[in-house]
Amino acid sequence: MSDTNDWQPLATAIREIYKLYLDILTKTLGFLLLGIGWVVTSASARKVIGSDDVVRWGAVLVIAIFLVMHTLATIWYVARIRDKLDLLNDRRFHLDKRYVSEFLIGKRIFVFNWSLSLLLFVVLIVLVLRVPRAG
Repeated sequence: MSDTNDWQPLATAIREIYKLYLDILTKTLGFLLLGIGWVVTSASARKVIGSDDVVRWGAVLVIAIFLVMHTLATIWYVARIRDKLDLLNDRRFHLDKRYVSEFLIGKRIFVFNWSLSLLLFVVLIVLVLRVPRAG
């Protein structure tokens, strides 16, 4: 049997993954809200976006790349947490999940977070595509 303190590095890893996930989520939501606000409130932004199709589709491409990166980061989070939980379930660790439960995101909240991000990505793309062409 292993020492009862063997779970501490694992619990620390779960906490760090959780912090990283929240960091990714808050930065993504901030980027999206900033982008939406910029397109909605700035006449000069709309003028630049509407000036050329290359600019418009370039902006859509950048947003789409961020969407893919956010999705990959989300998948990474799920995989890392699943790996750590598998280790927790290993009988050699004497860790009650209560010690790390505050750092685990439930499936419903997780799906809500990702869905909210996806919705904001779509809103931003639609706003960019709906900017009238300068003319």
